[in-house]
Amino acid sequence: MEHWTNRILEILEAPESDLTTLAKRAGYPPKQFYRGANFRSADLTDEELEDFDLTDAQLDQAELPESFRDLRTVANLIKELEKIDRRSEPLNWANLQHNLGNALWALAERESGTARLKEAVDAFRAALEERTRDRVPLDWAMTQNNLGIALQTLGARESGAARLEDAVDAYRAALEEWTRDRVPLDWAATQNNLGIALRNLGARESGTTRLEEAVDAYHAALEEHTRDRVPYQWALTQENLAIVKRVLFERTGERAHLEEAATHVAGALEVFRAGGATYNIEKAERLQADIEALRGGE
Repeated sequence: MEHWTNRILEILEAPESDLTTLAKRAGYPPKQFYRGANFRSADLTDEELEDFDLTDAQLDQAELPESFRDLRTVANLIKELEKIDRRSEPLNWANLQHNLGNALWALAERESGTARLKEAVDAFRAALEERTRDRVPLDWAMTQNNLGIALQTLGARESGAARLEDAVDAYRAALEEWTRDRVPLDWAATQNNLGIALRNLGARESGTTRLEEAVDAYHAALEEHTRDRVPYQWALTQENLAIVKRVLFERTGERAHLEEAATHVAGALEVFRAGGATYNIEKAERLQADIEALRGGE
């Protein structure tokens, strides 16, 4: 079966005057394949590339859905990887693989399924073949962190714990070089990511060990993600603490966990409301309502 990126590459490289061929490759009748559309109204998923302009300059100016921009990024990175000689430019090759992993993950975030995420994992692991810890320790840590994010997202869409376990390993590897002294905010962001992976693992296991490890990781993140320094990141971690504390209450019945969850989500909402972060406000308000229902039921 033809790989989806081959279709994108052929469309992007074809003469723009050949609309019949382009329409056929995109899978649409020629009369539906036109230029100058409002691309945000187009329904573009995977290879269904309907209603897009064909020149790079016009694409850059067009109102495109983010998913299509991600598709273009993936296609362009694959073109660059085909041109580069890994043996003579190993780090440039690794950088392209890393960037490809990022683009595939961004695309996967807007889709269901796991195919793109698996490709992102493969790209990050390929990057690590040349982005070694000895050669470029901070870049190695960055790729480990991003590999962890891709594995964590993949693990959330699959049953079992293997992907989440791998995500935890990747985050912990990143923290070996992304230390608090060297890169405090990256260290804190990775601690927060580690907390999420541990929380998701804990939700699938009996007992509370993973959940308590998640709490520790979140508290570590807050040592650098302070409210004064990075209020939005502080609020996200507070929300994450509220989630895991609620789960701990449900698992143990200890009232203190529930009260701490209420405090954490209230703090997060203060920051989200001050910043007008509508999506975060709605999400945190739902969490707060769930927590208050549990408090009222005691």
